[in-house]
Amino acid sequence: MSQQLDTILIVDDDPGTRTLLREQVFSSDTYRVFEAKDAPDALLMLRQNRPDLIVLDLQLPGLSGHDLLVAVQSQGYRGPLIAMAENTSPRSVIEAFRLGATDYVTRPLREAEVMAAVERGLADVRLRRERNTLVTRLQSTNQQLEVRVKQLMTLYEIGQSVTALSDMESMFSRALEAALTLSGADHAMLFLRDDKNGQLILWAGKNLPL
Repeated sequence: MSQQLDTILIVDDDPGTRTLLREQVFSSDTYRVFEAKDAPDALLMLRQNRPDLIVLDLQLPGLSGHDLLVAVQSQGYRGPLIAMAENTSPRSVIEAFRLGATDYVTRPLREAEVMAAVERGLADVRLRRERNTLVTRLQSTNQQLEVRVKQLMTLYEIGQSVTALSDMESMFSRALEAALTLSGADHAMLFLRDDKNGQLILWAGKNLPL
């Protein structure tokens, strides 16, 4: 089973920064990368691709990075948000955290610093993904167990009732009822082999079409 690639959205108006991140940090065999040049473009990408992690510049043209932090969360995004900020703007970083950023990196960008922030963010994403997968598997297993218990109870009840029957016809009828219940089929037929000629003879049926 192939490993699921983490989806990254890069939001920066500088093509050089986007290229640097895409080629130096986010390798194509590990991540699926989408790019946006401004906030409206980012919101469109968010709706179309549902990224696992967003890296955004706080100094975007038009709608700022701070505004974008609020906007993406209003769209239901709950993943990691890494803000890119100038090294000389601590107030901007503090405001970004107040608005929902989960981590930040400073310019000039350093590959190791960006990668460390990304891995911190994706660790929670992967843990949540694994937990959801385990919950889904557990629910499926519980459903299968419930079906199996129901089948066993039906067989037990049929066995109890069959032992109380004295005629063959009633026993066959009850056996067909059990077959319908356990299989979920609409119709059931019971054939017995004739010992004399080896032919199959229809002995009983349930819900047979006319």
